[in-house]
Amino acid sequence: MWRDKGGGTRWTWPCATASDSAPRTPRWSCAAGATPESAAMSLLIPPRSNRSELIDQPDQSAEVLEVALREIQWVNRHLAGWRVLRSCLPQLLQPIPLEQPVRVLDLGTGSADLPLAMARWGRAHGRSLSITAVDISAPILDFARREIGTEPSVQLVQADMRRLPFAARSFDLVTCSLFLHHFDPTGAVELLRIMACHARHAILVNDLHRHRIAYWSIQVISRLRRCSPMFRHDAPLSVLRAYRPQELKDLLRAAGLTDRRVVRHFPFRLAALGRVQNGVS
Repeated sequence: MWRDKGGGTRWTWPCATASDSAPRTPRWSCAAGATPESAAMSLLIPPRSNRSELIDQPDQSAEVLEVALREIQWVNRHLAGWRVLRSCLPQLLQPIPLEQPVRVLDLGTGSADLPLAMARWGRAHGRSLSITAVDISAPILDFARREIGTEPSVQLVQADMRRLPFAARSFDLVTCSLFLHHFDPTGAVELLRIMACHARHAILVNDLHRHRIAYWSIQVISRLRRCSPMFRHDAPLSVLRAYRPQELKDLLRAAGLTDRRVVRHFPFRLAALGRVQNGVS
């Protein structure tokens, strides 16, 4: 089991003063019980950012959004977005009889690439999945509509997650991918509660893992691939806005999910799973 070695310890770097008569070798100072290993770990964990992503601004053109959404599709294909979902689906659907149709709600769906992949996965594994993919942005859903084409298993709905046009417990599984990090902790807890309210069996959050290596890696990738200005701005910022494993566990707890766990996936992805028992999270 993974454990954050930092333990909330705060490390400080001593500053030189005017009275210093000679250069001093910097040293770590820390609270009792801390270790050099935890100091190294703290250097790899940046503070969470509250800066806004460009994709969340309502004045973005459809052309700019389309380019950025295609780049996010690439991330989901090659940097574990779909792999995380594929690894979690069998266990999440295990309580549902194979012959029973499964209703899935996906919030903040973007281009609906993952709902589309889920629908194809279901057919390949003898599962009948009906997926309702929700996004608040009309231009984004216009692009998603072109992407899914005539796929009968995916339905697109424009709605605010706070005013969903669905009854409670009307879906077997509620998911979101690369969506939770767009919210501050209060908003994230609200999102998790909404997901749990609409789920009969489970919720799944598929998101990034905040880490400096992830931050610098996506900086390099976005430049090597000559990604769009929006992606070069938003992708590293998404890493800085993402939650750490323990933070995600705390959010699940605050949302009232008692049967919960967080699983790390390479590279720098987190899956948060919450079971809903008898209509009660």
